[in-house]
Amino acid sequence: MIKDCHGVHEPDVLWFYRITGLVKDDPLLLRKIRDFGFFNMTIGKLLPLRNLRGLSLALQMGKIDTTTAAYHLYKIRWHYVLRLKESIYAECNSQLAGLLDIIPLVFPNSKTVCIIRDGRSWVRSFLNRVPTLMGKKDLMTYVPYSRPRADLFPEDPFFRQWKNFSQFQRVCWLWRYRASSVLKSSSLNSNVKFIKYEDLLEGTQQYETMEEMLKYLSSFPDGFQADYKFCKENIFGKKIGQSQFSIIPHWKEWTPERVKQFQDICGEMQNRLDYGREHQWLEMKANCKPTEN
Repeated sequence: MIKDCHGVHEPDVLWFYRITGLVKDDPLLLRKIRDFGFFNMTIGKLLPLRNLRGLSLALQMGKIDTTTAAYHLYKIRWHYVLRLKESIYAECNSQLAGLLDIIPLVFPNSKTVCIIRDGRSWVRSFLNRVPTLMGKKDLMTYVPYSRPRADLFPEDPFFRQWKNFSQFQRVCWLWRYRASSVLKSSSLNSNVKFIKYEDLLEGTQQYETMEEMLKYLSSFPDGFQADYKFCKENIFGKKIGQSQFSIIPHWKEWTPERVKQFQDICGEMQNRLDYGREHQWLEMKANCKPTEN
């Protein structure tokens, strides 16, 4: 929709669960190796400061400062971005959630949109799409500092409980951690806009929300206004990233135990983001007393 724009989704993410054959192989793997190099798409993924997930975690843990983080973000992206022919670069990548305050240091003339989703839907979607996430078959859990965990943060309220968490509880915590990271890191970036996933893709005003987002993203801090044309027929009605499994049902079918586990971990953040106001959910919560720490 935006003229002279190169747009990508997670251009250098290596899908380990696809490589292991859980679902079909990543069709873009060879292109990613060509764009970012064989080393960066293999061994580099195991080095904390050579990938966005590890870089974000290192910053959140206080292992590096913002200047160092900005330097490594530049190193990860400079070769790929600077050789593009288009004048505008757009990247959709959830691994940037903890680096929002770093983005302006590397891309000073940039705009950022954070799409926030209801934690109940996010947890369900993630486990139905990647059922190994945070489980015993998750390869990344065996690589040091590759995935955020509560037991890496002594100040986290679930630091001591982490080892006893179920897979469901750990994915709930991951949503809470990502949402918290976004809110924290965005405080130092004046060019961040928050949009709810539900408003963008499920609400009655989704067309208006999409056009509002395009207007925001096409107007840059230095005054440059990119040309764009809103074409709703090119976006809506297309299901992308559809879940492969049906392990976790809709929250309306959750057991009292699952409701309690989710609420204990995510309840405070859900309230902060104005989710969980449905009458049925309030009744389900009322029947489940929070676990005492």
